[in-house]
Amino acid sequence: MGDIAPRELISFAYDEGNSVTANVLGRDPGWSAGLETEIVVQTPLVSGRIDLILYSSKLESWADALDKLDAGEDVAWMEMSNGPSVLIQLAGERDCPEVVVEDTSRGPWSRCGCRLFLRTTAPLVVRLVPDPRDRHPGRGGPDR
Repeated sequence: MGDIAPRELISFAYDEGNSVTANVLGRDPGWSAGLETEIVVQTPLVSGRIDLILYSSKLESWADALDKLDAGEDVAWMEMSNGPSVLIQLAGERDCPEVVVEDTSRGPWSRCGCRLFLRTTAPLVVRLVPDPRDRHPGRGGPDR
């Protein structure tokens, strides 16, 4: 398998400065089937970045998520996995599209050696293009 050029997998943005992107950065050096990826959330109020490794089933589930968006359904990508989840609600709390990125699997270690679960939630109002495939032509992500 050849090298993978960095590529944007997800990009949702709103004119007010809210954005959520997922960028494939390249192959994971420790696992040839894995793709180093980052999810970046930016708002005027809060910004954050999560690193993760994606593999083919995660990319296939993103293609399925795009199909659901095409059908007018809300989407939960990677919801049942260990790591971040991306929730896309077509009619969020403010009756407009909203993206929520959650990562309850990470947090600092406490003195007793237990993992502390922190939850930071920043629902973002975003504008979706009429057909999500127009913005996400790869649908399945980077060429494998």
